[in-house]
Amino acid sequence: MSDLAELFADFRKSEADCDALHAKWYLVAAVALAASSAGDRVPDLYRLAVADLPLDQEKIVQRRIKEALLKTSILMGLPKALQSLVPLYRCMTEDKVDTYGPRTEALGSAEATKAREERTQQHFDML
Repeated sequence: MSDLAELFADFRKSEADCDALHAKWYLVAAVALAASSAGDRVPDLYRLAVADLPLDQEKIVQRRIKEALLKTSILMGLPKALQSLVPLYRCMTEDKVDTYGPRTEALGSAEATKAREERTQQHFDML
């Protein structure tokens, strides 16, 4: 375990000048862990990546890791991606899970509803 933690720390040092929101080291490491069937170690990587970050930035890092795993699942297979995503979700408390989604956030706004209705009307007028 300590060897892997040291490897993560070395990856982190490689982008020491980059802030956590734009760093790529933890994305590469998360995908490599998932592809090598070591997805149960992704929570350890996540904890290292978000150490000392405020909750809003922690959620952005989480979103980036989940997105990287999902997008590379086409290459490594969905089972391996799920073997990484499930432990990641389980290691977090309910308040730390990132539930943001641009589509779902806009569902409740009156402006988004009006825009959807206008697009729908334009579509049916065109038919």
